[in-house]
Amino acid sequence: MITALRHVSIDNLEVKLEIKLMRGNSVIMDGLTADLLRAISSSGSILASAKLLGIPYAKAWRMITSLERKIGGQGHQAEEGRGWRGRGRAH
Repeated sequence: MITALRHVSIDNLEVKLEIKLMRGNSVIMDGLTADLLRAISSSGSILASAKLLGIPYAKAWRMITSLERKIGGQGHQAEEGRGWRGRGRAH
């Protein structure tokens, strides 16, 4: 059945896209994880990044370790007293 639409306002509509990195049917990385990694790369701090994104510090760590497990490697390097350093970032 086809119904004609009349006078439909699109003023309140918005387009939102979410990109996920997938391997088969498994999500490797979602938008929040990407935002976390971007914030950590910028600030060098998981704690500051978690606060910025409004997520608990423990959840941020779980997201990072989950990503590492899924990609099969370590994506970070902890430095005592200096915070978190992402691989490939200039130290």
